[in-house]
Amino acid sequence: MNCPNCGVYNPEDRETCWRCGEPLPQQEESKKRRNPQARARSWLYIGIAVFIIFTLLQMCGFQLPWQQSIEQQPSGLLWLSAFGLG
Repeated sequence: MNCPNCGVYNPEDRETCWRCGEPLPQQEESKKRRNPQARARSWLYIGIAVFIIFTLLQMCGFQLPWQQSIEQQPSGLLWLSAFGLG
C-alpha cells in the first residue's frame, strides 16, 4: 500500500508509514483468494469419484444409457464371417 501523505510503498501489515510516520488507512478484510491447486485437486477428486461410481454400476450389471447391450454388440467372429474370413 502506498502512503497517502508521501506516496512511499509500505507493506500491508504496517500501521504507520516508514518514511513520514503518518498512520496508514486500514484496509477492509479482502476476500481470500482461492488456491488454484486446491480447486484443481477438488475436480480431480470429483472425476475419480464419478469413475468409481460408473465402474461399480457396470460391475453390478447396470446398463449405462450410451452402451449397447452385449446381444447388440457384434462380436469379432461375426465381423470375420461377414467378410468371408471365418
